[in-house]
Amino acid sequence: MISSEYIRAWRIGNDAGEGFAVGEPNMTPEEAAEAEGYTHLEVDCTGQVLCSDGDDLIMIRDHNGPWAVRILSDDLD
Repeated sequence: MISSEYIRAWRIGNDAGEGFAVGEPNMTPEEAAEAEGYTHLEVDCTGQVLCSDGDDLIMIRDHNGPWAVRILSDDLD
């Protein structure tokens, strides 16, 4: 299961307007991460994906289609 810290950071970033679409609207978060070429770090049973683009951590959740937020170390407790 993906840590609640990452989910919290995704929510904070998304609420701050930092979210962005990835993949195609009909894709799962995991499919979208693959389409973007991100490295999967963790996938949980709800389909949320924690991945990396080589520089940053990115959390992708299903939010009316795959929606990503970059997770910054400042966002974590």
